[in-house]
Amino acid sequence: NISSGATELRMPAAPPRKPAAKKPAAKRQASPPPAPPPPRQIENPNKIAKWTGTCENTRIQFPFEPYECQLDFMSKTLEAVATKQTALLESPTGTGKTLCLLTATLAYSLPRSSELEK
Repeated sequence: NISSGATELRMPAAPPRKPAAKKPAAKRQASPPPAPPPPRQIENPNKIAKWTGTCENTRIQFPFEPYECQLDFMSKTLEAVATKQTALLESPTGTGKTLCLLTATLAYSLPRSSELEK
């Protein structure tokens, strides 16, 4: 019911839609995947390390001159690995924690790889 004084508005019905004509799917040939880039040739692998030093009796090669906090981090990492202890190491963002951890553990494990496989 419509109360007095109100008017009812009705929208005209929409015209029926025609079904869209289906276009046949164009056959596309899959292009072959791009060729992988050639392996990078390193002229002299020793040039990668800009700094070589000893930390906890382990020879470490580092891609640049390490900061004091990085040397401390690598020292603590090597100490924990050598004594088979768990280490909780903290350092601010951007101080190279991942690089220090990888560099130190690889420097420790590579010369001992035959020993570690047993």
